[in-house]
Amino acid sequence: MKYITISMDDGLSFQDRMKATDTEFQRLAREEQELRAELDARHIGLNPANNLTRDELHDRDALR
Repeated sequence: MKYITISMDDGLSFQDRMKATDTEFQRLAREEQELRAELDARHIGLNPANNLTRDELHDRDALR
C-alpha cells in the first residue's frame, strides 16, 4: 500500500477540532440532562443527605 501525503490548512484543522469539541460538549450536556431527569423520576435527586458515610462507603464491597 502506498502512502499519500495530504497538506491541510491550519485553519481548517482548527475548525474541525473546534467542531468536534463542540459536538462532544453537546453530547455530554445531553447525557447530563438525561441522568438528572432519571434521578428526578426516581425521586433521588442530588442531595448530600443521600451520600454514604465513610464506613458505608468502605463496607459496600462486603455487601456484594
